[in-house]
Amino acid sequence: MRAEHLVGLVPTITRDTSGIEAAVLLAEHRLPAVVIVDARGVPEAVIPGYQLLKIAVPAYVLEDPTLAHAYSEEDADELTATLRVCTVGTLISDQQLSTLRPPQVLPDDTVMEVAMAMLSGKFPMILCTDRAGTYLGTITLSRVLGAQAGSESV
Repeated sequence: MRAEHLVGLVPTITRDTSGIEAAVLLAEHRLPAVVIVDARGVPEAVIPGYQLLKIAVPAYVLEDPTLAHAYSEEDADELTATLRVCTVGTLISDQQLSTLRPPQVLPDDTVMEVAMAMLSGKFPMILCTDRAGTYLGTITLSRVLGAQAGSESV
């Protein structure tokens, strides 16, 4: 199987996207990360979903995880407060989010080459581009595992 058979087009965001819109996108599409594109639609970077989750958790709970059990369900709205008022670009500028430059694979790369590209930097999602650098889509870890396991749903 080749990379081109594993590629999926996932929704992308820009730096102007709000943090909560990015979080909703991740949740609705069950993505491990989100791709940030520039004005031309060219991918700039990827933000892993865990970073958005980290912003949502109050700093005092991050500092003392034992406080998590005391956090009530009524306080759940507080979890998304920062994500609701900030754009992804602002969160990056404030260094609350850091971006990753995932590896890129070519459409004719094998599934093993794709797997090795993911493992090279522990990336749950990588980009597929043609030889000219045109973005063709993303390949997620679940698609690679499905392909290696012989899943019919890949």
